[in-house]
Amino acid sequence: MTDTRPPTRPPTEPQPLSLLSLSAFVISLPSLCLFPFALISLPLGIVAITRTGADAPRGGRGLAIAATAISAVGLMMSCFQVGIFLPAVGKARLAAQRLKDREQVLNITAALLTYESENGQLPSPDEDWRQLLIKGGFVSGAGVFVSPAGDVPGEHYFYIPDAVSAASNTSVLVYTHPDLFLDGGANIGYRDGSVH
Repeated sequence: MTDTRPPTRPPTEPQPLSLLSLSAFVISLPSLCLFPFALISLPLGIVAITRTGADAPRGGRGLAIAATAISAVGLMMSCFQVGIFLPAVGKARLAAQRLKDREQVLNITAALLTYESENGQLPSPDEDWRQLLIKGGFVSGAGVFVSPAGDVPGEHYFYIPDAVSAASNTSVLVYTHPDLFLDGGANIGYRDGSVH
């Protein structure tokens, strides 16, 4: 009787595990949630793939491939999250700027109306109305005349004494420069003290 089984190979020594592969794999796991880890583990995984394999002195190619794949997925998920997160932050920032701008228009309007009650009239068109309000203590300082959306140099708030009539409480008194906000919107302070 003849033995038809293929000859058996002698068992080979297992390769020692590459610490680079192991490190890449361990660092890749948090990359699914935390973006910076993907920036570290992805290059580590790629380098570990090139340094491991059948002919390499160290093993761990599977770990290196897994680390690279996990890091790539983590990087894509982070990009997706940033794509959602940044616009939301931008909208919240714009809403906060509008709210602060509204508060400043309200303060300027109140200061102008207080000036009028103490002086019997609003500042005239030829007067520096900002300095009158600051020197008279009606506003706390020049910062109130700078809109929080004021990356644009120049005037941020306009006072229009020509349009103000004492008979009409709905006349516009002061308004925000419309170019400060992307949609051209502006806060408007009226003679009755309201802001819209």
